[in-house]
Amino acid sequence: MPEETLAPKPTGKPPELVSLTGLLFPWLEYAPALLRVPGSPHLYLPCFHTPEKLRSLMDRAGTHFSSIKQIENGPEFLSSFPRTDGTSQIKIIIDPYYTEAGRVRYVEIKLD
Repeated sequence: MPEETLAPKPTGKPPELVSLTGLLFPWLEYAPALLRVPGSPHLYLPCFHTPEKLRSLMDRAGTHFSSIKQIENGPEFLSSFPRTDGTSQIKIIIDPYYTEAGRVRYVEIKLD
């Protein structure tokens, strides 16, 4: 039996339209504070609806940040992310949280 991993995986929910405008994200001095999730090779930029959710997740993940920024223009924000061969090097996620089992759940923004 393969070893179970805590890495994020799709839940099978259908895609939905979301707006990033107005969401909050953690900032570390000169750039966004990114997360590493156990078992995943990707870097994640978490975006949140409330500062409480942001602080809670970042504390639990042990990821330092110096301030909280707000997204003023969602489409412009998305266009600022570097892409290699049409894919972003960073995954943008909304309201990530830990389950009781220690898994991270979130809504991922597709950049294509």
